[in-house]
Amino acid sequence: MQILIHQILYEDYVNVDQNMVVCGELTNSGIIAQLAVNSQAKVRLSGDEEDKEIQEKPLPSVSEAMVHIHELRFFFEGQSNVEDSIFVSIDRLELYAMTQRFHSQKQLKMSPFFFFK
Repeated sequence: MQILIHQILYEDYVNVDQNMVVCGELTNSGIIAQLAVNSQAKVRLSGDEEDKEIQEKPLPSVSEAMVHIHELRFFFEGQSNVEDSIFVSIDRLELYAMTQRFHSQKQLKMSPFFFFK
């Protein structure tokens, strides 16, 4: 081992990986080839397969949507320089979700609508 170390010049040791590729550099032809492969993969999907992919994820419930709306509100409240229109939009989303919740509820009793004393 000692013999090998003494036989290697310092410059050779430092430049041992000089010709090593450390990061790829895309050429125009490489970018076009990648785009062609990606577009061919998309073309292979038929309409039925795309529908299956979309339908696999279930729609969130109104309660789950409300949780996400509250998360959005909390996120934007923590930011600076947020326009008021953002909060107006969040209010509209919240109102829509609450309306959907009320429309989906069924009236089980009539007594809450009449005040008996």
